[in-house]
Amino acid sequence: MKTRKIIIIFSLIILLIGIIIVIEKKLTKKVFTKDTLKNLQSNSTQKIDYELTDKIYNYKENGNNVLIKYPQFVSSLSEVTSINKLIEDAALNFFEINNEIKQNINIDYTIKLETNSFISIIFKGIANTEFAAHPTNVFYTLNIDIHNNSILKLTDICNIDDDFIELYRNELKKQQDKPEIKKYLEGYTDKELKELLINIDNKESGVYSYYTYDSIGISLPTIYAIGNHFEIEINNNVLKNKLNVWK
Repeated sequence: MKTRKIIIIFSLIILLIGIIIVIEKKLTKKVFTKDTLKNLQSNSTQKIDYELTDKIYNYKENGNNVLIKYPQFVSSLSEVTSINKLIEDAALNFFEINNEIKQNINIDYTIKLETNSFISIIFKGIANTEFAAHPTNVFYTLNIDIHNNSILKLTDICNIDDDFIELYRNELKKQQDKPEIKKYLEGYTDKELKELLINIDNKESGVYSYYTYDSIGISLPTIYAIGNHFEIEINNNVLKNKLNVWK
């Protein structure tokens, strides 16, 4: 009888320890705030605690030829499974793949920023749809806060106001030497450009952001004649007063 009581008490202690560990993990969950972005430059050589592998979606039916490559975390943990689903959905749901219209799509990816707390992915390639006048140069991105299993948009990190629009135009003049792109952008009023950037990081706007270890990249859509999209990268030091996480 005494032995049974000891076993029961021991079991309860183990259960209690397990509950405490779970609570502690939830309380110490990291958030993408000040230190995350501010330390990106110093984390460029950090050891990554996870492994990534390629996954390929290949669809060849009824005249379609679709190949989309995207990264996946190598783990069976539920948190990682959730992040993998975010990546897969972002990579594949950009296109409406069906048998009604024949499509030829080839998309690859590049990881622009990879730390233990954050990953920024660019998807880029060519999409050609039946009856279209010309192929489309495709560009879209995905930015994930790894610790919170959430997608981050530029507006989560940066204040998009009139000063930001002026800063963006100034950086464009410095970085973009193609007169046709400069002329195209001049067609936007400040109000229109601001609205585009406020609605950034979704398929409807066609405007996307990505991150490097020292900069924020912004991609705007254009007409086919000048490439369908163009990007500039603005250094964090230039953006310092506009970054929410640095305040």
